[in-house]
Amino acid sequence: MKIDLGDERPLGLERDGQWVDFEHLSESERLVYGIGLVMALSTTGKGLRMVMLDGLDSCDVERRRAIVEQAVRLIKAGQLDNVLGTAWSREGFEDDSVQVIEV
Repeated sequence: MKIDLGDERPLGLERDGQWVDFEHLSESERLVYGIGLVMALSTTGKGLRMVMLDGLDSCDVERRRAIVEQAVRLIKAGQLDNVLGTAWSREGFEDDSVQVIEV
């Protein structure tokens, strides 16, 4: 899945070579789109670079793992300080560098 700007309809994703307007994305795809935007914007400034990702259980486990991997990369690269995420299940958070707190 590639995130890009469309010519006439700028918000959306490319899925299987076809542009899909934001309005036609699934809940999970909308969440991934928003997460990508928030993480990108959060790495551009100075100060406390923290991202809060709520409702990660809306994503399937593979997407959750991909989000966690990207968050870990951004933290290790010094581009973000913290990423906090919420989900009902710990699936997808198996990375050893991820601290999981169960409530």
